[in-house]
Amino acid sequence: MIKNTTISNNRSISSSYGSAIILYSGSATATMINCTVFGNKSSTVGNEGAIVAWSSGNIFTILNSTISGNDAGLLSTYGGKFIVQNTIIAGNSAKDYRVVSSGSVTDNGNNIVESQTAVRFNNPTSILFSHDYLGNLEGDNGLGWNRNDLSISGSLNLASNLADNSSLNGTQTLLLSSGSFVIDAGTDLDASTTDQRGFSRNGITDIGAYEFDGLTTPPNVPAPIITGPNSETGLTSAVSMNENQIAVHTFSSDQVVTWSIGSSNDEGLFSIDNSGNLVFTNAPDYESPSSSLGTNNYVVEVIATNTSSTSTTQTLTIIVLDVANSVFETFPAINKQYFLGTYTIVPPNTNNTSPIVYTSDNHAVATVSGSVLTFTGVGTANITATQAADASYEGNSISTLLTVLGKDLISRYGGVSSTDVNYVDANGKAGSSLGIDKYGAIQDIYEYLVTEGLILHLDAGNPASYSGAGNVWNDISGYGNHGTLVNGVNYTSANSGALVFDGVNDYFVTNNNLDISNTDKITMQIIFKTASINTEMVLEHSIDWNSNNSFGVISNNLSPKIQFTDHN
Repeated sequence: MIKNTTISNNRSISSSYGSAIILYSGSATATMINCTVFGNKSSTVGNEGAIVAWSSGNIFTILNSTISGNDAGLLSTYGGKFIVQNTIIAGNSAKDYRVVSSGSVTDNGNNIVESQTAVRFNNPTSILFSHDYLGNLEGDNGLGWNRNDLSISGSLNLASNLADNSSLNGTQTLLLSSGSFVIDAGTDLDASTTDQRGFSRNGITDIGAYEFDGLTTPPNVPAPIITGPNSETGLTSAVSMNENQIAVHTFSSDQVVTWSIGSSNDEGLFSIDNSGNLVFTNAPDYESPSSSLGTNNYVVEVIATNTSSTSTTQTLTIIVLDVANSVFETFPAINKQYFLGTYTIVPPNTNNTSPIVYTSDNHAVATVSGSVLTFTGVGTANITATQAADASYEGNSISTLLTVLGKDLISRYGGVSSTDVNYVDANGKAGSSLGIDKYGAIQDIYEYLVTEGLILHLDAGNPASYSGAGNVWNDISGYGNHGTLVNGVNYTSANSGALVFDGVNDYFVTNNNLDISNTDKITMQIIFKTASINTEMVLEHSIDWNSNNSFGVISNNLSPKIQFTDHN
């Protein structure tokens, strides 16, 4: 960075470009602030330019500077780039700036340029001579000095020789005289608080390196006014916000300020950016407050500091509110045949808007990618749906049981497997929709349970439903209608697992009331084997058995019977 410097009366001694500063090749960049560039000349006609940006990697930024009295001001060539703001480029004998071989100039505004080229200064806030800001030639009798195509009264009134001008740091500058249209014509944005000489700004920043009527002591600038939540402009303010969010409030001020956070014991929990956006570093959790008081009240000091280093502090109290938990509706059990390969999960309804993330606790049975299950084996896995918190609700999760069923089929290599995709059908063809089991029966490999409307699913052959011992028989429909085996129901591992009822007093009862009395349509599927081959079985519905609404599978002589009763 080059700052508060006079670069004057340099002369190149060869045919190379430039006479004072050159950024040459590579990725060299430079910034020049509050500088005067004067009286620099090139020894070769056509190579003029006091400051040169040579190639595409060279970027030269110029702020609040005066470039005058040189054979040429700026030279941008071979892709070199200038970015110019609050700067005077005038009174240079050849050209104020030259752009050749893909060079460029970016006009960031509030500049004074006396002569234009094909690559133009084109910001409507800049003051130009003989051209409007669109580059249209006005001629000597045209607009002359103008801003945004409107004539400017007054003159440049820039001295033609360097002088000390009461400099506080010993550098020489070009004096601005009263009536110059440069005075108060700049922008305070990115401007330093003093000019090249070390004098403080007097009102709006002037264009160039010299501040007219600059002050030897900083002006008495009033402290900035902070506007906080609910338009509060006092020393304190308060705001309430839901937990699980980070954005608190965007503060504003009546002046150009920098924002910072003061000491309040909770300051480490916050950050504030240059636009006044105050945020929690980590979203607060109502159930686990992290304030210095251990409560859901947080205190932070917000500080606004103006360009004169005068500050104002507003102390903000933040009250974090609790939000309700997300509520999932039913997540039914999933029962699929292994040979289906994959299944796309139907998401459970929820009042939370955050995405649902699914996981499997048994990758030997199924893995999850997005919402797609990929079956890797036969068995059970818990599939968990999880949501993070959103603006209105806490995060939550719900799980359901995935049962991947297998069919023991003959493989093309003669083995028996429930997971070998090289099974064969009755004709020896591999990979069809039908296979044959070890007993020679034809099996539909895609056949699976109907789950829509399913409220009770008991399977003595599925370890997730019955472990093989004890009196607990679990419902794997997903509705939790588990129950109890009463009076010593036995278990046999024959036929992949079955329960043996004695026909006398053994029975099973659910722990929950299924309440099916209000429907006239119900489907029950029972797989069982009777002890006597002479028993003829029928399905009957009765409202008389034990004075309850009942369904029964009974013999013609009413004994034995399998009875399903709705106990209301």
